[in-house]
Amino acid sequence: MTPEFPLKAIIHKRLGLPAAMPILLLLALLYRGLENLPHEIFGTVLFAPFGWHIAVNRAWFTNLFWGRYDTRRTFTLALHLLQITNVAVLLVASIVISKSALEFLPVSDSIYLRDVHWFAAYWVMIIVGAHVGLHWTRVMAMARTTLRLTPWNPARALALRAAACSRPPSDCGVASFWAYGTS
Repeated sequence: MTPEFPLKAIIHKRLGLPAAMPILLLLALLYRGLENLPHEIFGTVLFAPFGWHIAVNRAWFTNLFWGRYDTRRTFTLALHLLQITNVAVLLVASIVISKSALEFLPVSDSIYLRDVHWFAAYWVMIIVGAHVGLHWTRVMAMARTTLRLTPWNPARALALRAAACSRPPSDCGVASFWAYGTS
């Protein structure tokens, strides 16, 4: 075993899997740009990192009844419970309306459940953004520790901010707006 192997495993677990969740979520939301099968595959695979994330952070559930609830903790609790409920609704609706990945299940389709699936999927995206923003300081601290970076480097901060504001993501958004419109 080489000395680098544990670091690679840690980077994969601590940074790779959490980074895979929003990527898979965005890919699953590209329903209009994809066929149904890739949409369902990305969506189905997405539930594995969600389960992993909940298992890794299970101490949060055990500490629910300990300590004082200030405004931030109450907001965090409400956001997390809303996210868990929303993902559960999305999972059930996904199983019921599946046409490709789970077509072998003898469940009848419903146009109502398609609307529920659509609604829940977009709310998952919104709540995931709020969840990441709420924990952003912890995410960046974990990334710095895992990648063994110095706490503050102005050149690195400038480069990362420039990359975050780069054109390709915005071009994709504009291109999809023009291709699909607002409806």
